[in-house]
Amino acid sequence: MATLPRLIVRLAGVSVLAVMVGTFSLGSACAQSPDSAQPGGDGTQAPAASNSNSGTGSGGSSDSAPGSGHYAIHEALQEFKSPPRTGDDAFDRASESFPAFCKDWERKLHDRELNNLENISWKDQDGYKTATYLSYSPIKTCNCKRSTGGVPIGELTYQETELYLSGRTVEEARHTQPKPVGITNTTEIFRWDRTRWDDGE
Repeated sequence: MATLPRLIVRLAGVSVLAVMVGTFSLGSACAQSPDSAQPGGDGTQAPAASNSNSGTGSGGSSDSAPGSGHYAIHEALQEFKSPPRTGDDAFDRASESFPAFCKDWERKLHDRELNNLENISWKDQDGYKTATYLSYSPIKTCNCKRSTGGVPIGELTYQETELYLSGRTVEEARHTQPKPVGITNTTEIFRWDRTRWDDGE
């Protein structure tokens, strides 16, 4: 399995998503290819996970996913330290507020993952219930830089993982160990709007 880098630029309230072509080898445990599907009760195997996206698919039946109690939630929000002051009051104000923005963005990603879990769309495949959903890592980097025009630009990165679930019933699938089938390293860039970071909302 390979990782695809992605860049999201949020400027002037508009989100521009650019998928950069290229693949990168994965070294972490979660990046390893998932094992072949688990055997069923009658000796057959559940359908293998594919790399195709599944949100609401034709023929899929909607069923709510388990609450967060059924899954290990992400580690506690990381603490990002403010960088040293530069003497430029406008830039320092933006720079010092960006770590808090990153922590809040991580909270939003966690809420988004819980929403993904609650709104899984299940599909019937070879006698099994299958589905995928997106999970998000904690924020990995959180940096404030100057643009060529001197405007503060905030950059944060995190990882999105597409996870695959399969079981003979929805309940069984909910309790299986999710298998990673796709990983995206995402970089998001934000503009400082004089008094606040513009999150596009």
